[in-house]
Amino acid sequence: MHELLQLLSGGDRRSIGRANAVAALVLDQPALLGVLFDGLATTDPVLRMRCADAAEKVTAMRPDYLVPYKGTLIEQLCGVEQQEVRWHLAPMLARLPLAGPDEALVLAILRGYTKDRSSIVKTAAMQALADLAVRSPRLRAEVLAPWKEHLFHAKTQRRKVFQCDISVVRFTYRVTGSSPAKFYSSLRSWRLCVSNCRF
Repeated sequence: MHELLQLLSGGDRRSIGRANAVAALVLDQPALLGVLFDGLATTDPVLRMRCADAAEKVTAMRPDYLVPYKGTLIEQLCGVEQQEVRWHLAPMLARLPLAGPDEALVLAILRGYTKDRSSIVKTAAMQALADLAVRSPRLRAEVLAPWKEHLFHAKTQRRKVFQCDISVVRFTYRVTGSSPAKFYSSLRSWRLCVSNCRF
């Protein structure tokens, strides 16, 4: 096992271990990002989680580091069902340079994540969709659809939207460019849901 992966091994999923220290190392030595992707392909859930955490932190600072791993991320890793991995993969997907079939595939993956049992995965997926829409305004209509669906779900299930830290207010400002009042007016059928949410 590579020494970088040894730093991330051991313990359980309640701890990120030395993920922050490893992220700092990879920022200085980009070639080591490939080692983290190797770790994501292992069967050890603790190692997978920490590799995903470190990779997400690295690419938040340097999204360009993801380019060589685009195919691996889209075609292989997005099939991983572990929630602690998914909530780190979602923002990384939104950082990829996308066009054509790749863009459609990433949108489909993120929509699938919005149906995950984990509210954290749903949060990460919705934020990633919003980030894509900010970058590519033509995607706004496609991004609004899952937001409407989950607002409706929250209303019918009598619970807060995802019970998470993403607010519709933040989303409307960033993606629609309109005020919350104007946005809610355009989504009258969701007003009851929104009125039951605390932001």
